[in-house]
Amino acid sequence: MSYAFAAFVALSAAIGLSNWRFAVYLAFVIALIRDPVRKMTPGEPLWITYIGAAVWAGIFVGCFGSSRAVRTRILKSFPGIRKSIVLLVLAILPAAGISLVLYSNGWIFAAVGLVSYLAPIPCAFVGVQLARTPRGFLRVCSFFVLVNALGLIGGLAEFLGWAWPGLGGLNNFNWVRQQHGVWVDMVGGFFRSPDVGGFYAAHVLSISLLLAIPRRKNGAPVLPWLLMVAWGAFHVFIAGRRKMMAIPIVFVACMLILAFRRKKGSFLGTIALFGTALAAVGITGWLFVSGNEELKDHTIYASTAFDDIIPKLYGHTFQGSIETVRQSGILGSGLGVATQGAHYGGQQSQTRAWQEDGVSRLFKEFGVPGTLLVFLAALQLGREVLRCLGVAIPSSLENRQTLSDASLSMDVANLACFVISHQHISGDPL
Repeated sequence: MSYAFAAFVALSAAIGLSNWRFAVYLAFVIALIRDPVRKMTPGEPLWITYIGAAVWAGIFVGCFGSSRAVRTRILKSFPGIRKSIVLLVLAILPAAGISLVLYSNGWIFAAVGLVSYLAPIPCAFVGVQLARTPRGFLRVCSFFVLVNALGLIGGLAEFLGWAWPGLGGLNNFNWVRQQHGVWVDMVGGFFRSPDVGGFYAAHVLSISLLLAIPRRKNGAPVLPWLLMVAWGAFHVFIAGRRKMMAIPIVFVACMLILAFRRKKGSFLGTIALFGTALAAVGITGWLFVSGNEELKDHTIYASTAFDDIIPKLYGHTFQGSIETVRQSGILGSGLGVATQGAHYGGQQSQTRAWQEDGVSRLFKEFGVPGTLLVFLAALQLGREVLRCLGVAIPSSLENRQTLSDASLSMDVANLACFVISHQHISGDPL
């Protein structure tokens, strides 16, 4: 099976060179099937998880080769992006040098960290070319939701105790939480962990909310996508990873703020849609929970999420950052040392990395000067976003404005999740 998967990846990478747009859809499929393939392969080889990088390499070459002016046009249109990239590179170079000097396998740390931080840049350029119209954007979103909604069937099967191949954690690891007098069996389904399963479920939920928005003014919500909202919400719930619940919550909050910023009518329509969708999810969830003890435990555990947010932000992000600087010094410990996946270098004891939240990770890898540069890069990017939001869009293109708001809201939601915990992003930039 693993060889057939490798052949499919190789074929997809070759397709990317000539038809990179179609290869993006193949990359979504590969991201779905790689985990069950790995779990069903003797020894669960790591290369199965990361071989998908070959497809993205083909996509990048095909995209930039077919349109050489893409990078120049984007950087000229959005000068803040150029400044942001320069600041990020200035932060990365010294941190990479520290890794190369301090560790015998430091090149592995540096390579993993480099890919983790820089992967979004070429993907953004590809995205500009892939979704240049509202219809193109919605096509990508629809395919992503449908593919991963199909993959979430494995979560339901694992929750019901069905003995399907490819379910459960790697090495038959059982993810559980004992807290507040409850026992929660977390569910990953076909994905390799509840973190990853919850991550995809949260995006199925959020993007389905976007797709459910009426296409015409005063139109009705699109019912099939509302059903997908409930499907994604259920899997976020049974995954048992409370940090993944933050993604749809922040997404909705950001969408409402942006809608209110534009005009009151749009705000009321948006909040009515989201309120209806969430009420439907809540009622459906209550019907399930009321007759199932295991789901009741999940509910009690999920209800503690907000109680932990402030203590975690203070204890992990603030105090953790101070402790990281105290342990690692002003210059940090080097690029990639706190990135999940850097343990492939085999020197975990030397790095002394324990950082779970994204901010402490920055201080660990970049030190104080490098982290300041990263924040300045983020500030430049934020200013560019605000400038774009200030551009008036004609009412006839309101659908385009909604999609723009949704794209920004999804980035903000993932940033919030990154601040709480970075492993699922840094460990798998694909």
